[in-house]
Amino acid sequence: MSQQEDYSSFFGREEKPIESEPELEAYREKIIAAERESGGIRALIILLNAIFFFLLTEMGYFEPEKTETHTILAYVILGISFVYSCFTYLFKPYERYPVMLASYFSYISDMMFITLWLYATGGFHSPFYIMWYVAIVVVAFRFNWRIVWATSTLYVVCYVALVLLLSQVHSASEVVDLSLRCMYIVAIGYIASLISKETYVQTTEKLQLKNITRSLLHTQRELEEKKEALEELTALLEDRVTERTRDLESNAKNFSLLLDVIDLITWTTTPEGAVNYHNKAWDAFFKGSVDGNDLSAFVHPDDVAEVKRKWLEVKETGMTGSGKFRWKRHDGQWRDMQVEIICLKNEEEQIIMWIGTAADITA
Repeated sequence: MSQQEDYSSFFGREEKPIESEPELEAYREKIIAAERESGGIRALIILLNAIFFFLLTEMGYFEPEKTETHTILAYVILGISFVYSCFTYLFKPYERYPVMLASYFSYISDMMFITLWLYATGGFHSPFYIMWYVAIVVVAFRFNWRIVWATSTLYVVCYVALVLLLSQVHSASEVVDLSLRCMYIVAIGYIASLISKETYVQTTEKLQLKNITRSLLHTQRELEEKKEALEELTALLEDRVTERTRDLESNAKNFSLLLDVIDLITWTTTPEGAVNYHNKAWDAFFKGSVDGNDLSAFVHPDDVAEVKRKWLEVKETGMTGSGKFRWKRHDGQWRDMQVEIICLKNEEEQIIMWIGTAADITA
């Protein structure tokens, strides 16, 4: 039998076979832990059997006329079983030989030990027949219900065969007593199997809940990490935006200072053409008497149509435009102006502003 089959038989409650390496490793660890813990319990039970056997012998319970006792064989069985239990507990041979963890190995070895032990301590008259009950409970809590039923049947057959072989059942009361003992083996196995099944279901639900909780905690940690990363990124972007805003404000201030020292009348517009800035030369020319977005307020009526045509042409092509037009100065005089319009674009060739200049060429 393979390791996988051995482990599957140990936890026979699974509906599907173990396939993945992580599952196989998990089953292996559980089996080894259970076997390690049960080794000490076996040694304790054997030691208690030895003590009670000695006490009952000293009290005269095992007298020849009462029971057919093989004292030497009884102590030999106890000694061998105790040494085996201590050996498996200390040296863990089942880690090297997984067959020792298989279901058939467990119930066959227990059946042989109990049968020989009962034979040595009086057969039907032995008070240690309760070992069948202990063994079937151990099987029920380790294996699935199919194995429990099969083991119960095997234990009953072995016990009845031992009693019949020794010819110890003669009266009707003894037959009833034997029948009750066999029924208790099956009943205790069935009850322990139900308890084990319920315990298994509860354990499975707890494990599922634990896995869900672990998954939620892991997700929460991931969300917290992402939140922290997002906060760091947001702070970085805010710093960059603040720094960029300061740079733009500084550049705008420097740009304004540059335009103010130019003798030419200079103004800027939005990409759509709305005037949003003009320099000191503009203020000196108009003295605040005009709105830069109202051409009729300072352009000669005969030139307004041409100015609009030129402006539309420049906006459509995105090219530099120029022309000579008459502007009304703040004192009411019409002056001949050489007007230039240039387009300022970014790296993506998108218009970010228009810059216009006008020079008085009347003289």
